[in-house]
Amino acid sequence: MRNILAFLPALLSFCFPTAAQIYLPANLVPNPGFEYLLKKPKTWMSNKYVFHETISMWTSPNLGSPDVLVNAYLAKLSPSRPHVSLQGYRARTGKTMVGIKTWGCKKKVMHCKEFLQVKLKEPLQPGQKYELEFWAAALHNSVKADNLGAGFSSYFLADATAKKLNHVKPVAYFKHIVNPERNHWWPLRHTFTADSAWQYLLIGNFFPDSLTKVDNSDSDIPYSYYFIDDVSLRKINAMQNPNPDSIAGMYIMMDAVHFEYDKAELLPNSYAQLLDLAHWLKKNPQIKLEIAGHTDNIANEAYNRNLSLKRAQAVADFLISTGTNPKRLTVRGFGKTRPIAPNDNEEGRQKNRRVEFKIL
Repeated sequence: MRNILAFLPALLSFCFPTAAQIYLPANLVPNPGFEYLLKKPKTWMSNKYVFHETISMWTSPNLGSPDVLVNAYLAKLSPSRPHVSLQGYRARTGKTMVGIKTWGCKKKVMHCKEFLQVKLKEPLQPGQKYELEFWAAALHNSVKADNLGAGFSSYFLADATAKKLNHVKPVAYFKHIVNPERNHWWPLRHTFTADSAWQYLLIGNFFPDSLTKVDNSDSDIPYSYYFIDDVSLRKINAMQNPNPDSIAGMYIMMDAVHFEYDKAELLPNSYAQLLDLAHWLKKNPQIKLEIAGHTDNIANEAYNRNLSLKRAQAVADFLISTGTNPKRLTVRGFGKTRPIAPNDNEEGRQKNRRVEFKIL
């Protein structure tokens, strides 16, 4: 009996082979898509404290009041603002985005310069190379402006003055007026080498209005207003990106992709790993993927196959929403037919409820 028990782990490993793990550059920005909320916002943020009470991780470094905008409530935000309607707008991915004013102080607009601030998961390492990215869209009838960008601070900023924020050196910013079509998103991407152990990332316009170029030809409100979504900051390290040839044909398990119970709706804590995968696909445009969904052995085979296919399709839809060509993706649902762990306990069943991908 002891001899049999000694070989049991090896036998289980043979019967239930584990999928390979892919190591993608980790996003150092917590809550990068603004999906983690403390409460559901159905109103504009009247002040910075309401913003802090609504969203997790992010803060306002000055007296400005960034707006937390959830797709389901955009058409009916209260109180109403003159000439401002968000009907038809959507977050780039997920359900939530944030809106900030970036120009309008000379027009005596309240909270004319708004900023976002977040503490990074770890301080930057001097000498380390990083890639910064965030996406911006414009309120179509606001003033369009340049200089929207990102900067860093070594310490937390609270109620900072405009002069103090102007001293934050932006690492990257739009050097042209950001004027995309309605509900279209533009990326700001920049690689840089850290020269300090910065701990806080800030987003906004760090230039005074006098040094900001604007286009007010299509505006009927006296300020610029931009939506922000999908913020990322990653180390650049070739060892973190696997060679596609070395893992071709292997199933790679996405261990941080989760769904609502018995549904195909992605949970917000799945977005970070899926954005990492989307980022990797952009770096390797020649790759085509098969996305495979799996379930445990609860329920009948037909039901499980259908559920696993829907979950694989949900992952594909997310990747497509980030710009991945749908022709690069194939989806399959295997149901309960390919377990990687025993189904006789909850821990095993949880491992079997998974999504994997394979390079074709």
